[in-house]
Amino acid sequence: MELFIYGTAVNTGKGFFTHQDRQDFYLAGHPGNVWVIGKNEKGALWLAAKNGVVKTHAEAQAIVDAEITAAQKHGTHCQMKINLEKIDRVQ
Repeated sequence: MELFIYGTAVNTGKGFFTHQDRQDFYLAGHPGNVWVIGKNEKGALWLAAKNGVVKTHAEAQAIVDAEITAAQKHGTHCQMKINLEKIDRVQ
């Protein structure tokens, strides 16, 4: 059973997510506007309200990897590679 919803949604800045959202469900942002969201009703409703698009784990990881590769290619030093699988193992 998967514990997370993976999706993309454009962060619109202040108010994009609230303290209450963070209390209601797990939420973590990653490069490429990828969001990892706790798989519950409130998390799913949040993604829908943000006009987000649900992705598979593999699709989300590919987006993150592509963003990091592009940043490295353009001289932006990325200290840490985000690996969504680590999140799955922690939970």
